[in-house]
Amino acid sequence: MGKLYTSRIMPTTASATSAASGYPATNALLQSIGVPWRAANATQNDLIIDLGSAQTVAGIGLTDINALSPVIASSADNVTYTDRATPTFTADRFGRVRGVAPVASISARYWRIRFPAGTPTDGAAYFKAGAVYVFGAVATVLNPEYAMNVETQHAESRETLANGGIAIAAIGNRFDAVSGKLRLDASVSMGSILPGLRQGVVWLDLELSTRTWWSWPLINNAGADRESLENPAQANVDLNAREVVR
Repeated sequence: MGKLYTSRIMPTTASATSAASGYPATNALLQSIGVPWRAANATQNDLIIDLGSAQTVAGIGLTDINALSPVIASSADNVTYTDRATPTFTADRFGRVRGVAPVASISARYWRIRFPAGTPTDGAAYFKAGAVYVFGAVATVLNPEYAMNVETQHAESRETLANGGIAIAAIGNRFDAVSGKLRLDASVSMGSILPGLRQGVVWLDLELSTRTWWSWPLINNAGADRESLENPAQANVDLNAREVVR
């Protein structure tokens, strides 16, 4: 079964073991992966997210990172940390690593994302994180593997040349467009899911072993919301969304 993470919690600030000039830790709190946090090196680096007060967290989403096994820990005082998750992510076919780690509804103010020393997946001399998402609620998706379509959009310009060739120039980040029907338990509040989807603050993780990278922060790609109730135990959301990259 898949998971839909909602009720995004907005951190107050972020800090890190190191940060390259122009790439502060607070960049990870933005949704734009074009302005990431970047460490100064590829030794062990910690990215610490401060929620401002103790809050119950259901999941931590990371997008455009260059490590496959970050270690996520929580703390009440930013001194003593307890490991909560060591997810294993994989890169998509274009090399982008993203994923969400469930943390079992833990209440804490500080969350540490540790990048163990090693070789970054993209061969860079530093670790990075495009964006960090903190979610306070999670819902089970009852049918993640059926009738779901994923289309990769290439942000590029194309021009037909006089000789019949085509010149292609990249003008932005690739992103996935996701469509299909999400079948949820009817007890789930659509009042929290639909507005979050319109604002780009939900995360869908289809939890597929064959496509582990089918896990995204999503924003509605349509001008309308549609939900239906097929039986008293289920509610459906017609999904027409795109990956948040900005």
